[in-house]
Amino acid sequence: MSNKEKILEYLDAFSSVNPAAVVSRLSRGFRLAKSLGQEYEIDNINLDDELGRFPVGAIPYNLVNKALRSEGPALRALFGEASCIPFSRVVKAGFGQCLEKAILLQLATQKAGISYLVSGALEEVDGGAMQHSFNLVARAESVYLVDAENPFQRDKAGNVLRPYVVHVNDISPSGAIIVDEACRAGRTYSLD
Repeated sequence: MSNKEKILEYLDAFSSVNPAAVVSRLSRGFRLAKSLGQEYEIDNINLDDELGRFPVGAIPYNLVNKALRSEGPALRALFGEASCIPFSRVVKAGFGQCLEKAILLQLATQKAGISYLVSGALEEVDGGAMQHSFNLVARAESVYLVDAENPFQRDKAGNVLRPYVVHVNDISPSGAIIVDEACRAGRTYSLD
């Protein structure tokens, strides 16, 4: 069994036990929890078409970053008094943080192969830890960790200079995603 197959088997097993944490396919009507009792409902599985054209199998990292700006207060305002809103409203408004970017990336990448939307955790080297959403995308013989919210590098205007798309070596029994030390950028991602 290849390393990629082992990782995918682990993700499928984890997903069967904790389906809210690891989602392998988004479909129309699927609901995802945001926070504070708020949810998104997937109302259009082709929202990635709003990103423009990109090659089949590509990971449209920069397009997702350009489509959704990280403005938390504006994003929360989209809900108003509602506890659940259609995800298309988010894309139309152009606001999004880690979860919204991971959802849009999942919609794009699931069409061309195996990918997962992960609602897990991110721990920074300074000891800060938080809930965080990201993607794991299988392409060719590898699995890649994709954090559309936190690129390696941005320019002064906020444009992505170097996306955070890194090869996954393994997943530890505790759910920590293992990448090369040079690619960690002081971060540790985990499934929960």
